[in-house]
Amino acid sequence: MNDFIPHEHAALVAWQNNFVAKVNLYKAGWNWNSDATNEWTLLTGAGNVKQARFLAAWAIVSSKEFMHSDEKELKEAIQSYVSGDKSNPADTSIRLFIKRYIANNIHVTPTQRMAMRLTEEVDVKTPAVDPSGRILNTYISVKKQSHLVIEVEVTYPGTKSKKKQKGVKEVMLYELVQAANVTTIPDPETTTYKYIGDMKRGVFTSHFTLSQEGMAALYVMRTKNTKGVLGNYTNVLRVVIS
Repeated sequence: MNDFIPHEHAALVAWQNNFVAKVNLYKAGWNWNSDATNEWTLLTGAGNVKQARFLAAWAIVSSKEFMHSDEKELKEAIQSYVSGDKSNPADTSIRLFIKRYIANNIHVTPTQRMAMRLTEEVDVKTPAVDPSGRILNTYISVKKQSHLVIEVEVTYPGTKSKKKQKGVKEVMLYELVQAANVTTIPDPETTTYKYIGDMKRGVFTSHFTLSQEGMAALYVMRTKNTKGVLGNYTNVLRVVIS
């Protein structure tokens, strides 16, 4: 990931102060779903843990009177707040939030991206060509389904291999959960699907809660090449959670 977030501590504090303020200013026009709203509140709103932990740790270290344990706590707080755990779909962080709800949101304008101090990584507009420069007949399907678990796999034309294609940095999977009686399929070009992770060797396992049983999970995939260019979306895969 490009370092649009500063590494130096004081610069990071200033960057996140600006980022949070600008998101709060613009978010009303971004057509967020409840997942985005709840996650943003959890990350930076009243009662949050990650931002508060980082700022508390920085207050101690910036005082110039701290112990090694305080410095260690600041490092761990930054990791949690800025990067998070990419392998855990339930986790959140600044980088994960940007990727899920800002990077591919058509309602976020270039001027807003600049004001938030984001780089070209999240400035790529859709649609774009695939890394090969061609439209590939790639699709996703259900590999395996069990109680509250759906395993999605990608199929590439002309090969049984599931590994990333040449020039591909990330195979990005997005998800949208809606009532099963809703038969319309929202277009990923105009509706925000939640980024849930990179498909490892063409496979991703998605977990659900009991409250989501009987709802429909919609999946769509796209690739990102090593230069940060995003490929076209696949067709949407719809699966009823059971």
